[in-house]
Amino acid sequence: MGSSSLQQTNALFRKNLVIQRRACKTNCCLILFPLILCAGIGGLQIAINRAVKRDTTPLNCSCSNAVVPANTTGGPACSDDCPQPRASKWPPVVQIPPSSTSQFGGGPPGASCGSLGLCAAKFLVTGTNQSFVGSAMDNMIPVHDASVNVSADDISALADFVLASYPGYSGSSLADSFLQNKCTPNLTLSYSFVHGNEIETRDVDCTEGLMLWRDSSWLISDDLYSGYTNRSNEIAAAYDFLSSDQGNFNLIISYNSTYEFDAYNGLPIPVFQFFGGNIPRLLQVPRLTNMASNAYLRLIGNGLKISFDFVKEMPRAGRSWGTFDLTSMIGPLPYVLTIQLLFPVILTNIVYEKQKKLRIMMKMHGLGDLPYWTISYCYFILLSMLYLLSFMVFGTVFGFTFFRLNSYGVQFVFYLAYMSLQISFAFLMATCFSNVRTAAVTGYFYVFGSGLIADYFFKPYIEDIFISRSWIILLELFPPFSLYRIVYEFSQSALLVSQIDRTGMQWSDLNDPKNGMASVLTIMVLEWILFLLLSFYLDHFGSFQSGIRKAVLLLHSRRAGNRSQSAQQQTTQIQEFNASVEMERTDVIKERVMVGQLLQEPNGSYSVICDNLKKVYPGKDGNSKKIAVRELSLSMARGQCFGVLGPNGAGKTTLINMLTGFTKPTSGTAYIEGMDIRLDMDKIYTGIGVCPQHEYFLISLTQIISSFILG
Repeated sequence: MGSSSLQQTNALFRKNLVIQRRACKTNCCLILFPLILCAGIGGLQIAINRAVKRDTTPLNCSCSNAVVPANTTGGPACSDDCPQPRASKWPPVVQIPPSSTSQFGGGPPGASCGSLGLCAAKFLVTGTNQSFVGSAMDNMIPVHDASVNVSADDISALADFVLASYPGYSGSSLADSFLQNKCTPNLTLSYSFVHGNEIETRDVDCTEGLMLWRDSSWLISDDLYSGYTNRSNEIAAAYDFLSSDQGNFNLIISYNSTYEFDAYNGLPIPVFQFFGGNIPRLLQVPRLTNMASNAYLRLIGNGLKISFDFVKEMPRAGRSWGTFDLTSMIGPLPYVLTIQLLFPVILTNIVYEKQKKLRIMMKMHGLGDLPYWTISYCYFILLSMLYLLSFMVFGTVFGFTFFRLNSYGVQFVFYLAYMSLQISFAFLMATCFSNVRTAAVTGYFYVFGSGLIADYFFKPYIEDIFISRSWIILLELFPPFSLYRIVYEFSQSALLVSQIDRTGMQWSDLNDPKNGMASVLTIMVLEWILFLLLSFYLDHFGSFQSGIRKAVLLLHSRRAGNRSQSAQQQTTQIQEFNASVEMERTDVIKERVMVGQLLQEPNGSYSVICDNLKKVYPGKDGNSKKIAVRELSLSMARGQCFGVLGPNGAGKTTLINMLTGFTKPTSGTAYIEGMDIRLDMDKIYTGIGVCPQHEYFLISLTQIISSFILG
């Protein structure tokens, strides 16, 4: 009679607890790792805060209240720590490649440099109506014949000039040159701007802007790609007017989006530069659109134009850098590695039980697959949550803003979802391993490898606003990338608290499509269910092929009598055997005939019947395959004490392993109390017992504890 569910649960939990108690040194190291990590980072955070606090000087933010006329270029020059209720105005510019990368040589046809030695800014143009587009090309850049001086209080006067800047030179607010179809000697532009309490003047020279025709958009793409990858003869922008004519205006603009990580308004933030990061800057794309729009308006001849006077930032609150938030600045990688460290532990526990045949032993004591999975899953989820709670408690005690500023409820839900996914993924991976050492090495390689790949490969995709969100979601199907996205969003939310007046990650933030938290949670829940189902299937059948073969075999045995079919097959094999081998021993032939008769006419007095049982091990390292058991037919009567004798390698252990379910036969089958070992092994386990030939007791447990658990 099998044990009750409560007894099974109690035995399995006690087994797991005893194993963990015996592995106390490993568990102590596992728990101490988050403590050491939090203590190290927290101590460094405290030391940096004290150093920064000693060096803090009072700020004078009176400039924030300065009043600047509405049409003034520039504005107050305040520290980033001061609020900015009224942002400065700056003339719009076109970002063009630096002169050193646009020189002539091996580039697209038509490339040239101006007479003043400055290389021309090249714009590629195409369209269906070439005559119309050609006229538009001539009107893209307004013509200026004389040098001009513009005062600081007349920013709208600069709207008639196509100002250009070289990314990374003077910042996105200031112009380095202005564009003309043809530059003349001594043609310059001088404009003034307000910088704090002073008025400064900037003189910029003329740069030729070449509008180059291309016959198709794919030629434009080829030139853009060649210039960008070779860093030579780069293209400023490209226009595809499509089907534009006098009555239609359709336009596609191609531009270099990689300028986004240059200096931020000319004021790089030291904190981000110290850690190798940069604040993204705004791309100056609107001026490119304005050039084409005004060219079209000039062509239709209505005397209208779109005056693009200035660009400006949004007003902002003061940014305080007095507190150096190291816990958020270190990035997601340490947190990701710490959370994933449980994966090898779970994986090795599952593989260890499979390697030591403990699963089969428990089945013989009445523990089925579903109770085993349920109890093991509950144990691992409990262990995971205790580990994560200790990590969060240590982090909160040591002042980690990563934990303190984000909602604990949101963190708990997402961490619980990921740990559930990690456990189901460990169950799935355990079906691929039969050796604990191999599983442990693979598990740790997986943890550190996936963490580094996520930090160096996946992170740039998250931060690139031009990457399709669908591509990001596809990458997040890989569980470590899902975890990295969660930790990344938590760290960014905590980091923004110190920069702007806002709270950390809250439940309401899950509705924000930019952070992608809702999609990550959905992916993890769906993968958790899918991995559990796949793991259960593969654990039961061994492989997809075995599962399909077993289903077909079961269906076939239900339709046609399995025993009669086996008997016919056995009779045919005996006839072939007698015809081909006349010198066969009579006792072997007699046993085959006996098995054939028992299969045709079932007899309850025989407990075990082996029907043409065969086991072949595949060859390794160039060696031929090994036939361990060669088409064995055997019958064992009820109550008979049956012994198997033979030299080493005769197949004794393989035969017993096939009869007890430790090894699957290559062909043939056996019947134990009328049950097929291919189909009814779970039922067979409830009525048999086995003492394995090799080491029975678990390495980590004593003989007394092993007997107590299994008994």
